[in-house]
Amino acid sequence: MGGSAPHRGAMMLAPRVAPVFGQSWQLLTSIVWVGLIFLGGTALLLLGVRQIVILAGIATSGGRGWTPHFEVVLQNLPFLLEGLLSTLQLSASVGVLAFGLGILVALARLSRLGPLYQLATWYVEVLRNTPAIVQLFLIYFGPPTVGVRLSVPVAALLGLTINNSAYMAEIIRAGIRSINRGQTEAASAVGMSYPQITRYVILPQALRVVYPPLVSQWISIVLFSSLASVIAYPELAEHAKRLDSRTFRSFEIYGAVTVIYTICTLSLALVLRLIERRVFPVAR
Repeated sequence: MGGSAPHRGAMMLAPRVAPVFGQSWQLLTSIVWVGLIFLGGTALLLLGVRQIVILAGIATSGGRGWTPHFEVVLQNLPFLLEGLLSTLQLSASVGVLAFGLGILVALARLSRLGPLYQLATWYVEVLRNTPAIVQLFLIYFGPPTVGVRLSVPVAALLGLTINNSAYMAEIIRAGIRSINRGQTEAASAVGMSYPQITRYVILPQALRVVYPPLVSQWISIVLFSSLASVIAYPELAEHAKRLDSRTFRSFEIYGAVTVIYTICTLSLALVLRLIERRVFPVAR
Protein backbone atom coordinates (compact mmCIF):
# COMPACT_ATOMS: atom_id res chain seq x y z
CA MET A 1 0.00 0.00 0.00
CA GLY A 2 2.68 2.44 0.99
CA GLY A 3 5.10 1.18 -1.64
CA SER A 4 8.37 -0.68 -1.20
CA ALA A 5 11.01 0.43 1.30
CA PRO A 6 13.50 1.55 -1.40
CA HIS A 7 10.75 3.55 -3.07
CA ARG A 8 9.80 5.27 0.21
CA GLY A 9 13.48 5.99 0.91
CA ALA A 10 13.93 7.54 -2.52
CA MET A 11 10.82 9.69 -2.02
CA MET A 12 12.12 10.95 1.33
CA LEU A 13 15.60 11.62 -0.05
CA ALA A 14 14.44 13.45 -3.19
CA PRO A 15 13.45 16.74 -1.47
CA ARG A 16 16.90 16.93 0.12
CA VAL A 17 18.89 16.02 -2.96
CA ALA A 18 16.99 18.15 -5.49
CA PRO A 19 17.93 21.58 -4.06
CA VAL A 20 21.59 20.63 -3.70
CA PHE A 21 21.68 19.23 -7.24
CA GLY A 22 19.94 22.31 -8.61
CA GLN A 23 22.32 24.70 -6.87
CA SER A 24 25.34 22.65 -7.95
CA TRP A 25 24.14 22.62 -11.54
CA GLN A 26 23.53 26.37 -11.44
CA LEU A 27 27.04 27.06 -10.14
CA LEU A 28 28.56 24.63 -12.66
CA THR A 29 26.81 26.35 -15.55
CA SER A 30 28.04 29.68 -14.18
CA ILE A 31 31.61 28.36 -14.30
CA VAL A 32 31.15 27.26 -17.92
CA TRP A 33 29.62 30.62 -18.89
CA VAL A 34 32.43 32.56 -17.24
CA GLY A 35 34.98 30.51 -19.18
CA LEU A 36 33.14 30.98 -22.46
CA ILE A 37 32.67 34.72 -21.91
CA PHE A 38 36.35 35.11 -21.06
CA LEU A 39 37.48 33.18 -24.14
CA GLY A 40 35.03 35.03 -26.38
CA GLY A 41 36.01 38.41 -24.95
CA THR A 42 39.69 37.58 -25.36
CA ALA A 43 39.15 36.58 -28.99
CA LEU A 44 37.28 39.81 -29.72
CA LEU A 45 39.98 41.82 -28.00
CA LEU A 46 42.67 40.13 -30.07
CA LEU A 47 40.80 40.80 -33.31
CA GLY A 48 40.20 44.41 -32.34
CA VAL A 49 43.84 45.04 -31.41
CA ARG A 50 45.03 43.37 -34.61
CA GLN A 51 42.74 45.53 -36.78
CA ILE A 52 43.83 48.70 -34.98
CA VAL A 53 47.46 47.79 -35.48
CA ILE A 54 46.85 47.14 -39.18
CA LEU A 55 44.90 50.37 -39.69
CA ALA A 56 47.55 52.36 -37.87
CA GLY A 57 50.13 51.08 -40.33
CA ILE A 58 52.23 49.41 -37.65
CA ALA A 59 51.73 46.06 -39.33
CA THR A 60 49.98 44.63 -42.36
CA SER A 61 47.57 41.77 -42.79
CA GLY A 62 50.08 40.03 -45.02
CA GLY A 63 51.85 38.29 -42.18
CA ARG A 64 54.10 40.91 -40.56
CA GLY A 65 51.53 41.61 -37.82
CA TRP A 66 51.00 39.80 -34.59
CA THR A 67 49.22 36.45 -34.90
CA PRO A 68 48.01 34.45 -31.89
CA HIS A 69 49.46 30.95 -31.48
CA PHE A 70 47.35 29.16 -28.89
CA GLU A 71 48.69 25.85 -30.13
CA VAL A 72 51.68 26.60 -27.90
CA VAL A 73 49.35 26.31 -24.92
CA LEU A 74 47.83 23.05 -26.16
CA GLN A 75 51.23 21.52 -26.82
CA ASN A 76 52.45 22.43 -23.33
CA LEU A 77 49.20 21.88 -21.44
CA PRO A 78 50.58 18.90 -19.44
CA PHE A 79 53.41 21.14 -18.24
CA LEU A 80 50.92 23.81 -17.08
CA LEU A 81 48.69 21.22 -15.41
CA GLU A 82 51.73 19.90 -13.56
CA GLY A 83 52.18 23.40 -12.18
CA LEU A 84 48.48 23.53 -11.28
CA LEU A 85 48.83 20.31 -9.28
CA SER A 86 51.74 21.82 -7.39
CA THR A 87 49.65 24.95 -6.74
CA LEU A 88 46.79 22.88 -5.32
CA GLN A 89 49.13 20.86 -3.11
CA LEU A 90 50.73 24.01 -1.70
CA SER A 91 47.37 25.74 -1.24
CA ALA A 92 45.84 22.76 0.58
CA SER A 93 48.79 22.50 2.95
CA VAL A 94 48.80 26.24 3.62
CA GLY A 95 45.02 26.29 4.14
CA VAL A 96 45.06 23.53 6.76
CA LEU A 97 48.12 24.81 8.65
CA ALA A 98 47.04 28.46 8.55
CA PHE A 99 43.58 27.52 9.84
CA GLY A 100 45.01 25.59 12.79
CA LEU A 101 47.52 28.31 13.61
CA GLY A 102 44.84 30.96 13.17
CA ILE A 103 42.67 29.31 15.84
CA LEU A 104 45.56 29.36 18.32
CA VAL A 105 46.40 32.99 17.56
CA ALA A 106 42.72 34.00 17.82
CA LEU A 107 42.44 32.35 21.25
CA ALA A 108 45.64 34.09 22.32
CA ARG A 109 44.18 37.43 21.16
CA LEU A 110 41.18 36.78 23.41
CA SER A 111 43.30 35.67 26.35
CA ARG A 112 43.34 37.60 29.63
CA LEU A 113 47.06 36.89 29.99
CA GLY A 114 48.75 40.17 29.14
CA PRO A 115 52.02 38.84 27.61
CA LEU A 116 50.17 36.24 25.51
CA TYR A 117 47.68 38.84 24.28
CA GLN A 118 50.45 41.32 23.43
CA LEU A 119 52.48 38.69 21.57
CA ALA A 120 49.48 37.56 19.51
CA THR A 121 48.51 41.17 18.78
CA TRP A 122 51.97 42.08 17.52
CA TYR A 123 52.05 38.85 15.47
CA VAL A 124 48.81 39.76 13.70
CA GLU A 125 49.55 43.46 13.22
CA VAL A 126 53.06 42.96 11.84
CA LEU A 127 51.96 40.28 9.37
CA ARG A 128 48.88 42.16 8.20
CA ASN A 129 50.76 45.42 7.69
CA THR A 130 53.74 44.17 5.70
CA PRO A 131 53.70 42.82 2.12
CA ALA A 132 53.52 39.05 1.83
CA ILE A 133 56.32 39.07 -0.72
CA VAL A 134 58.62 40.81 1.78
CA GLN A 135 57.80 38.16 4.38
CA LEU A 136 58.54 35.45 1.84
CA PHE A 137 61.89 36.99 0.93
CA LEU A 138 62.77 37.37 4.61
CA ILE A 139 62.02 33.73 5.35
CA TYR A 140 63.88 32.42 2.29
CA PHE A 141 66.88 34.77 2.07
CA GLY A 142 67.20 35.71 5.76
CA PRO A 143 68.17 32.41 7.46
CA PRO A 144 71.25 31.74 5.23
CA THR A 145 72.90 34.83 6.75
CA VAL A 146 73.04 32.96 10.08
CA GLY A 147 73.95 29.61 8.56
CA VAL A 148 70.44 28.14 8.17
CA ARG A 149 69.18 27.33 4.69
CA LEU A 150 65.55 26.49 3.98
CA SER A 151 64.53 24.63 0.84
CA VAL A 152 62.17 26.36 -1.58
CA PRO A 153 59.13 24.19 -0.68
CA VAL A 154 59.67 24.68 3.06
CA ALA A 155 60.15 28.45 2.70
CA ALA A 156 57.05 28.78 0.49
CA LEU A 157 54.92 26.71 2.87
CA LEU A 158 56.20 28.52 5.95
CA GLY A 159 55.88 32.02 4.46
CA LEU A 160 52.36 31.60 3.10
CA THR A 161 51.16 29.79 6.23
CA ILE A 162 52.40 32.49 8.60
CA ASN A 163 50.96 35.28 6.45
CA ASN A 164 47.51 33.72 6.05
CA SER A 165 47.29 32.63 9.69
CA ALA A 166 47.17 36.30 10.73
CA TYR A 167 44.13 36.95 8.53
CA MET A 168 42.42 33.74 9.61
CA ALA A 169 43.07 34.61 13.26
CA GLU A 170 41.15 37.87 12.89
CA ILE A 171 38.28 36.15 11.09
CA ILE A 172 38.03 33.47 13.78
CA ARG A 173 38.38 36.02 16.60
CA ALA A 174 35.47 38.01 15.19
CA GLY A 175 33.39 34.82 15.04
CA ILE A 176 34.20 33.92 18.64
CA ARG A 177 33.32 37.41 19.87
CA SER A 178 29.94 37.14 18.14
CA ILE A 179 28.93 34.30 20.49
CA ASN A 180 26.66 35.39 23.32
CA ARG A 181 28.66 35.60 26.53
CA GLY A 182 25.75 34.08 28.43
CA GLN A 183 26.39 30.72 26.74
CA THR A 184 29.97 30.53 28.01
CA GLU A 185 28.85 31.59 31.48
CA ALA A 186 26.16 28.91 31.47
CA ALA A 187 28.67 26.27 30.35
CA SER A 188 31.03 27.36 33.11
CA ALA A 189 28.19 27.19 35.64
CA VAL A 190 27.55 23.51 34.87
CA GLY A 191 31.19 22.68 35.53
CA MET A 192 32.75 22.69 32.05
CA SER A 193 36.42 23.63 31.86
CA TYR A 194 37.72 26.35 29.52
CA PRO A 195 39.04 23.83 26.95
CA GLN A 196 35.67 22.04 27.00
CA ILE A 197 33.79 25.32 26.58
CA THR A 198 36.04 26.26 23.68
CA ARG A 199 35.65 22.89 21.97
CA TYR A 200 31.95 22.17 22.53
CA VAL A 201 30.35 25.62 22.86
CA ILE A 202 32.42 28.37 21.27
CA LEU A 203 34.15 26.91 18.21
CA PRO A 204 31.17 25.01 16.70
CA GLN A 205 29.05 28.18 16.73
CA ALA A 206 31.91 30.45 15.69
CA LEU A 207 32.76 28.25 12.69
CA ARG A 208 29.20 28.55 11.45
CA VAL A 209 29.53 32.35 11.56
CA VAL A 210 33.01 32.60 10.02
CA TYR A 211 32.69 29.90 7.36
CA PRO A 212 31.80 32.30 4.47
CA PRO A 213 34.79 34.64 5.08
CA LEU A 214 37.01 31.59 5.58
CA VAL A 215 35.92 30.36 2.15
CA SER A 216 37.06 33.66 0.66
CA GLN A 217 40.36 33.35 2.48
CA TRP A 218 40.92 29.79 1.24
CA ILE A 219 40.26 30.90 -2.33
CA SER A 220 42.68 33.78 -1.82
CA ILE A 221 45.31 31.27 -0.73
CA VAL A 222 45.05 29.57 -4.12
CA LEU A 223 45.53 32.89 -5.89
CA PHE A 224 48.30 34.21 -3.63
CA SER A 225 50.21 30.93 -3.93
CA SER A 226 51.55 32.47 -7.15
CA LEU A 227 53.79 34.61 -4.92
CA ALA A 228 55.87 31.48 -4.35
CA SER A 229 57.08 31.83 -7.92
CA VAL A 230 59.39 34.66 -6.80
CA ILE A 231 61.55 32.08 -5.01
CA ALA A 232 61.21 29.63 -7.93
CA TYR A 233 58.65 27.31 -6.35
CA PRO A 234 57.37 25.21 -9.29
CA GLU A 235 53.68 26.16 -9.15
CA LEU A 236 51.44 27.30 -12.00
CA ALA A 237 52.73 30.87 -12.33
CA GLU A 238 56.35 29.67 -12.25
CA HIS A 239 55.62 27.07 -14.95
CA ALA A 240 53.98 29.79 -17.05
CA LYS A 241 57.03 32.01 -16.63
CA ARG A 242 59.38 29.19 -17.69
CA LEU A 243 57.21 28.38 -20.70
CA ASP A 244 57.09 32.05 -21.69
CA SER A 245 60.89 32.27 -21.54
CA ARG A 246 61.11 29.37 -24.02
CA THR A 247 58.36 30.32 -26.45
CA PHE A 248 57.95 34.13 -26.06
CA ARG A 249 54.15 33.74 -26.38
CA SER A 250 53.27 35.77 -23.30
CA PHE A 251 49.68 36.68 -24.17
CA GLU A 252 48.61 33.15 -25.05
CA ILE A 253 50.32 31.57 -22.02
CA TYR A 254 49.14 34.02 -19.39
CA GLY A 255 45.69 34.15 -20.97
CA ALA A 256 45.45 30.38 -20.57
CA VAL A 257 46.75 30.60 -17.00
CA THR A 258 44.03 33.17 -16.25
CA VAL A 259 41.39 30.74 -17.48
CA ILE A 260 42.92 27.90 -15.43
CA TYR A 261 42.92 29.99 -12.25
CA THR A 262 39.33 31.10 -12.89
CA ILE A 263 38.04 27.57 -13.40
CA CYS A 264 40.04 26.33 -10.40
CA THR A 265 38.77 28.95 -7.96
CA LEU A 266 35.16 28.74 -9.13
CA SER A 267 35.27 24.95 -8.78
CA LEU A 268 36.74 25.33 -5.29
CA ALA A 269 33.94 27.74 -4.42
CA LEU A 270 31.41 25.13 -5.61
CA VAL A 271 32.93 22.42 -3.41
CA LEU A 272 33.12 24.67 -0.35
CA ARG A 273 29.52 25.81 -0.79
CA LEU A 274 28.37 22.19 -0.96
CA ILE A 275 30.31 21.50 2.24
CA GLU A 276 28.66 24.52 3.88
CA ARG A 277 25.18 23.25 3.02
CA ARG A 278 26.11 19.80 4.29
CA VAL A 279 27.76 20.84 7.56
CA PHE A 280 25.74 24.01 8.29
CA PRO A 281 22.32 23.27 6.75
CA VAL A 282 20.57 26.22 8.42
CA ALA A 283 23.42 28.73 8.03
CA ARG A 284 21.52 30.69 5.39
